Amino acid sequence: MTADTALGLSELAADRALLGRTSTAERVAGVLRERIAQGLFRPGVRLSEERIGGALGVSRNTLRESFRLLTHERLLVHRLNKGTFVRVLTAADIVDIYRVRRLVECAAVRGLDAAPYRLTDVAAAVRYGEESAARGDWKGCSTANIRFHQALAGLAESDRTDDLMRGVLAELRLAFHVMDDPRRFHEPYLTRNREILNTLEAGDAATAERLGLTPLLRLVSFARDGVPARTMGLGPVGATRGALERAGLSLDDMDLIELNEAFAAQVLACTRALGLTEKDHEERVNVNGSGISLGHPVGATGARILATLAGEVRRREARYALETMCIGGGQGLAAVFERVTG
Repeated sequence: MTADTALGLSELAADRALLGRTSTAERVAGVLRERIAQGLFRPGVRLSEERIGGALGVSRNTLRESFRLLTHERLLVHRLNKGTFVRVLTAADIVDIYRVRRLVECAAVRGLDAAPYRLTDVAAAVRYGEESAARGDWKGCSTANIRFHQALAGLAESDRTDDLMRGVLAELRLAFHVMDDPRRFHEPYLTRNREILNTLEAGDAATAERLGLTPLLRLVSFARDGVPARTMGLGPVGATRGALERAGLSLDDMDLIELNEAFAAQVLACTRALGLTEKDHEERVNVNGSGISLGHPVGATGARILATLAGEVRRREARYALETMCIGGGQGLAAVFERVTG
């Protein structure tokens, strides 16, 4: 039994009083749901009927019924002859959760009548997120994000919508508990949440709905470099190294690379200097073509490359991608992007 599980059991013993004499499977499920949301039972953990039933003081039959309720809510999963476990989300699960969340929230905002809107809960969630971030409390920041999305859906003033979002957001918590870098994930949303609130306070629901749409990529880092004019095509090499260093990543971390080129010799020189192989060319460098095959529009190459990159990152469900550009006179640019899943 892990330390987290032991802590969860000790916390459950204190919850026994919440059940009272009218203990029901629904109330037991409510207690477990809250403890899962708090991360006391992490994804993948097996839930012991004997230990949890003893901690809560309920029968095995009552506990099994509560497990069935939470399995129906997609928080638990039962494995034959192995037991009941806290669910581990797949990448497809997370994509679907965010898709549903966007549909509900954008519809709620789109359906608003004339301003002013009832934004007390939305504003409170935004403030709590900013205060949590200032303290370095990223778990609190994740709670604030959950509250923010619940409050946005609440603008529809529908009990059914509220119930739907509670279930969706409870599942989302499972993803938060296994995140490698909570700060990197949650921090960008603080600014977006504040923007949405300010826009709603100004009475502009249409713009708020657009802000609620999820971008495809997030800029992680960028860098510039310069080389002598006679070797102008090598500018992206130094820029790439700088962008990767700023991101704390390596070239091996890049799932896709879009290296701008007007001539094949230029991209070959850059990839050779960066140590990329023939296999890299086949699998992750300019996989949909490049300047020669797709076009080299004056003043619009950067946008063309980024659009190509964003589409391919989404299709592959990749994580990190690199875009580079060489510019006449010896300049080089490079930027690292990360796929946004929320």
